[in-house]
Amino acid sequence: MDGTGNRKRWRLRDDYALIPPVGIVFVALFFESGITLLLAPDTTQALDLISHAVFPLLFANTCGVVLFIMILRTQLRLEGDLFVRQTERSDRLLQALQPLRKQGLTSEVARQIGVTLLKETKMQRVVLLGATEVVIDMTEQQPAVCGEQPRREEQQWIEAEEPVRQEDELTGQILSFHPMRINGQKAGVICYFSKDLFDDTVERMTEQLVRLLARELHMHREEQLLRLSGRKMKPMLHVSYLKGIIEEIQRTADPGTPVKHQLNALLQLLTTATRHDEHPLREELATLKAYLSLEGTRRRPNQLTSADITVDLDIETSVEEYFVFPFLVTQLVDNALRHAFVKAGRHHRIDVRAFKSTTDWVIEVADNGQGMPFAVMQQLDQKESGDSNLFLIRRALEVTYGPAASLHVYSIIHQGTRIEVRLPFPSP
Repeated sequence: MDGTGNRKRWRLRDDYALIPPVGIVFVALFFESGITLLLAPDTTQALDLISHAVFPLLFANTCGVVLFIMILRTQLRLEGDLFVRQTERSDRLLQALQPLRKQGLTSEVARQIGVTLLKETKMQRVVLLGATEVVIDMTEQQPAVCGEQPRREEQQWIEAEEPVRQEDELTGQILSFHPMRINGQKAGVICYFSKDLFDDTVERMTEQLVRLLARELHMHREEQLLRLSGRKMKPMLHVSYLKGIIEEIQRTADPGTPVKHQLNALLQLLTTATRHDEHPLREELATLKAYLSLEGTRRRPNQLTSADITVDLDIETSVEEYFVFPFLVTQLVDNALRHAFVKAGRHHRIDVRAFKSTTDWVIEVADNGQGMPFAVMQQLDQKESGDSNLFLIRRALEVTYGPAASLHVYSIIHQGTRIEVRLPFPSP
């Protein structure tokens, strides 16, 4: 126990020690002197040369090492101070966004967010645009304005859902527009900066702030939908807490071992579980592969194993960057693994396809299992109630994409099931 505690304290030290590098300088210099004496044809002359040179060399190298360590220590302190300031700023921004979870984007909440952004960033003006009105428009000198109609140019930006950066003709400031969604409708944020204060770093920071704002709004909407549907979800441990623990364990695992591989797969799943926004299909497929890796490890000997089932991916390159919500494909494959196959067999298959069609793009998950009973098919067609995985996926599609998305199930007893998800093309 004592040894473990000592190792922990050693790893957590954020400092650079002087004694080890100075000791290395001493050892290297004496080693070099010894080699010189062994190889020199005239030992007396070499010894005389070393006696005159060793102390100046030792002094110069020691001063160099001490100076280098002092520079590193100074840099470490500066980085620590910067980290503390950034953490404090992030905490203040998060505190300003917290009311979004309970109240939604009211005028007062928007004003509080605007005040915090103007105080903590280089923004000189912030405008939050809804689908039909200006939610908030404020500067440090002028009070917040809301309820006005967006300008025609701003309405075009909202409709296009593309970032915009240009110089404002009236003020000469740089404005930066970032698209987002409020209650599922197109919206956006316009941030104004002085020319002298605007650069790529400020732009990236602004994008991150808008993503954070959009995420909190999305969480509020999801919580409202869950409340309306009568479902209460309150996990005992937050996923981010578990993810942090797994990351610490993963760092100490030996490279190339099965445990390292399993921890990497688990981290992939936990990372996806902490996401609330859509991500590219390419990342969803990485989540699926991590899930299949862990599922094969988890299954007991008396159940189907990963070796009994072949999962084949056929993905068009053109759709890999199209966005889906987290775990969409993984849940469809999980549904097939749990319900399609009742006994072991050498020819069990699950085929995952993604491709473009004429009017939309398609994700297909098909299996050659036992098929879906007629009663289950009937229950799935009931849109008022249901708690099955497929029902929840269909409901999530409706909430996210509206009537532009659909989920269809085609099944024949003893021949298999094919689930087809149709999604709209991304906005140009």
